[in-house]
Amino acid sequence: MRVEVCTTIDDVPAEQWDRLVKGNNPFLHHAFLAALEHNNCASPTFGWRPMHLAAWEGKQLVAAMPLYLKDNSYGEFVFDHAWAQAYQRQSLSYYPKLVSSIPYAPATGQRMLLADELPAAELSRALLDKAIEVAGEVDASSLHWLFIDEEESRLHHSMGLMLRNDVQFHWHNRDYADFDAFLAELNAKRRKNIRRERRLVAESGLRLQLYHGDEVDDADWELFARMYEVPFEQRYSLPTLNSGFFKETAKAMGRQVILVLAYDGDEAVAGAGCYAVMTPSTAATGAASRSMTTSTSKPVSTKVSNTVLPTALNILNPAPRASTKSGADFCPPAPTPATGSAIPSFLRRLLIFSSGNRRPLMTTRLSLRRGRPIGKDDRVFPTLWFSRNQDIV
Repeated sequence: MRVEVCTTIDDVPAEQWDRLVKGNNPFLHHAFLAALEHNNCASPTFGWRPMHLAAWEGKQLVAAMPLYLKDNSYGEFVFDHAWAQAYQRQSLSYYPKLVSSIPYAPATGQRMLLADELPAAELSRALLDKAIEVAGEVDASSLHWLFIDEEESRLHHSMGLMLRNDVQFHWHNRDYADFDAFLAELNAKRRKNIRRERRLVAESGLRLQLYHGDEVDDADWELFARMYEVPFEQRYSLPTLNSGFFKETAKAMGRQVILVLAYDGDEAVAGAGCYAVMTPSTAATGAASRSMTTSTSKPVSTKVSNTVLPTALNILNPAPRASTKSGADFCPPAPTPATGSAIPSFLRRLLIFSSGNRRPLMTTRLSLRRGRPIGKDDRVFPTLWFSRNQDIV
């Protein structure tokens, strides 16, 4: 087996890469990652230098891993500035670092793409060993795998990686017969607020139209790209996606791309974009919000948000802080490992300050009605855990 470093996703044939993706996850598709690179979204301009790993048996791809050399933490949604400060206090540099993640998409999923016909432990160890080798060659401070799923977190733990737990908020369709059945799960205040917002939208005369990627023309993507940019500009931030990216993914991924536009008369005034997992019948069974809803008023945003939650949708993995925007719509699962990391021993000694196999670095209070929408009395605080394991870097 040989493991190669690819400085562009185009070095790997798309059909071989996609063969290793489980569950038809749109963010792991070759087309999605390629569009980010082709349109200067995941590029050195924004601190993303592709260094993907590809393991081959002859001409057959048997394992792969999206990997980037980062000189900042922008677009990761992990917020590891405390680690960077710890390095600085030791007169060391936290950047560059190696990160296995999907740029700008904090959606849980695979990071090590492994062929089913070979042992997972063997393939994952080959990827890890190569990643550590690359880290040494580029003088990276650390390795990180972001937003990994439960299966991969167990695999990482077995290889001696540190695990960090966090909480994400997902919307789940619990076989609701209709929208009123969903509202029945909420407290009276939430129900009243949502009904009021929906009434205001209905009275406004706005018209919604849902499109799939293969139904949207270039002019609509240009319009949506402008909508996407506006909130960033209002907050003096930097938009990283662009119309070229939206057009390319729509063309390549077809019905996995969903665009909702809200019209005031003939003028589109708001939009929302999603990338969805599709069943063979093309019904959306899972989706992750990929772009910000842009609107001129709160009722517009509410209506667009409600529209991208069709009855066929089972799970919505939202953009960060969606729980604060949509209140009771999102439910907290039990805390699960969100990242796996291989870091130098000096930082490990700073973090692990007590004996035992699993101890908290930061204590947390987590008052949640698990599996149900958040109520007014529930409070959520961040959680961070580290495990003591053998140093591997």
